[in-house]
Amino acid sequence: MSWQITLLLFSAAFEVVLLLAIRNRLRPTLAGPFCLGLLLNALWALNYALDLSSTSLEGKLWMLHVRSTFLPFYTVVWFETAFRFSLGRPLLRGRLLAAALVVPVVTAVLCWVPGGRDLLYYNPWIDTSGAFPLLRVTSGSWTPVYNFYNYLTGLAAIVVLFRMRPRLRAERISWFLFVTGSLLALIADILYELNLPP
Repeated sequence: MSWQITLLLFSAAFEVVLLLAIRNRLRPTLAGPFCLGLLLNALWALNYALDLSSTSLEGKLWMLHVRSTFLPFYTVVWFETAFRFSLGRPLLRGRLLAAALVVPVVTAVLCWVPGGRDLLYYNPWIDTSGAFPLLRVTSGSWTPVYNFYNYLTGLAAIVVLFRMRPRLRAERISWFLFVTGSLLALIADILYELNLPP
């Protein structure tokens, strides 16, 4: 097993252990979305490790379909986490929550309905030029909508974090780690979408 796959499996296990260790130590308003974010991270890492382990097109496509079912909810969960971390109260409830979930739900549903996947991605092939056989696809017509939603939600989370003025040293460290992690994730995703490896 390669070190990359080992690292992804370790990351998934670490996220689950962290979730179990801190879920009762967080403020009640923050615990729900933060733990859900950790769970989504763990699922992504495990799914991607299995994807890298597979060499067949069918196996890689199956992993992509599964990943496309839960990953669309990632940025909205982290936005809510950032909001609660910064302002101490929930934002997404009722109609606002329903509106925020439209793009993730449509994306997840498209992955499983006949003909829907072509709106997300089509023309899959395996790129064997690197250390791992990687699945490559052509983006469908829904992908720009999904990407715009993700970038907008990610930027909104960063703006909300910058509105926070941490007073205590522990708050400043948490704030710095949260902002740094959010910025790195957003930059890495943009570089990936532009086919510019970091």
